[in-house]
Amino acid sequence: MSLPLAIVVTESMILFDQQLEEWVKKSAKNHEFVQIEKSIPASAYFLLGSFCSDGDIHIAHASKCPVHSSALEANANDKTKLLDDQWMTDNAERVLRMLPGGVNVVGIAWFSTKETFNQRKSVIQKTLTRIQKINNSLTTAGMDSTISDHMVCAFFETGKTTPTGTIFDVSGRGTDSTAKVAFQKLEWISLVSNASARIVLNVPIVAGKQPDFYNDFVAATKNFTTNFFHTDLMLLDGQIREDTEPLIKDLKNNKKTTVEAQLFLDPLYNRESGASDHITSNMHELMFDIEIRAAVPLRSTVKDAKRALKHHLIRNLFSRAELHYESMEIVEDSKAIVDSCQVHQLPRPATTVLHSHPAILLNEFLFEADNVEDAQKNFDDMMDLQTSIEHVDEGWERALTPEEMDSVRTPIEDLCFGGLPPPSDSCCSTKTLLVTIGIIVAIIATIIYLTVAHG
Repeated sequence: MSLPLAIVVTESMILFDQQLEEWVKKSAKNHEFVQIEKSIPASAYFLLGSFCSDGDIHIAHASKCPVHSSALEANANDKTKLLDDQWMTDNAERVLRMLPGGVNVVGIAWFSTKETFNQRKSVIQKTLTRIQKINNSLTTAGMDSTISDHMVCAFFETGKTTPTGTIFDVSGRGTDSTAKVAFQKLEWISLVSNASARIVLNVPIVAGKQPDFYNDFVAATKNFTTNFFHTDLMLLDGQIREDTEPLIKDLKNNKKTTVEAQLFLDPLYNRESGASDHITSNMHELMFDIEIRAAVPLRSTVKDAKRALKHHLIRNLFSRAELHYESMEIVEDSKAIVDSCQVHQLPRPATTVLHSHPAILLNEFLFEADNVEDAQKNFDDMMDLQTSIEHVDEGWERALTPEEMDSVRTPIEDLCFGGLPPPSDSCCSTKTLLVTIGIIVAIIATIIYLTVAHG
């Protein structure tokens, strides 16, 4: 005797912003057209939104996952027209880099026949699992477990506009569940801060392995990233608040559009009690000064806000490092690296607001030769936005001048390269670094104290 099929229904809801009802109608019609005229079996959209502390998922926007150009050719075969998990994941990562902290690729909207959906459901789940892993790597550097293990799929059967919601547990530890889907008026609030730091760390060269820019970047920032996620102290509008408090206490009468934050590091984190002389072999120095513009749903907790700000900074840094690494055409020889100082200028941001939710500021990272027109095109292509150049801001940062680049290339005082015989009193030592870092921490702490005291 066969047992009845059990379907788990979760209490969590998938909430689409009310403005997306028109998007659903338009997307459903578009899919009907490509299905009939181009024999494209399915259309996929990335759902951009936030995981809320009450378990609900808020959707602010949807961006289309493009089909491969070969799928539109007259003689394209059926396999070419399918969206595979690698293709969807690669495009999702490009979108994820553009999102502020607190906003993620939370799932996929899928338009197709029911038969196609059932056939491709395992591919959708595999894609969502890969997106979650990439998000965790890009947003926390794998140093924190605050990225949700739940991803959503909203299925729209061809010719219909009423979605069926599924929440996938991509950790593999739980059961996938059916979720209610609704359209509501949703709001996000902007979280504003600034972070600047100078990180100096030796990354030992492993025998037999070529130095690798991105892996060295991850290793050089590991202590900073871990410290950042483990330091709970943060001021919101100049106050220390409990994690469980609502970020906005009076939602009904709220007029705030922005919360200002001040971020901190633990100056004693992972600090050894003593110091020992140590000759460096692969010294890295990272300097940054970044404006943070994260966003969370209005009905968020203080903990949600703190998490979003931290996610923003790490995602911003690692997105730039990834893009720079992907653009590197020459693999530098390890001997050249030992004998010279290599300077890498990471891409700079251009931004625009999501017109339906101005609290959500999108980023596109530009290289030296790129301009505002390039940013505008990428916003339009990847986010389905009709953005005018006047609404794209590239004034947050600027590229270094040749003179400034030469200044940066000046070797660190007391640093000698491993290929040269070091004088006994001129090598960079752990003791020297500790003193330098201690001075920097003291200066930063003083600035923060004066800012708080007189703010």
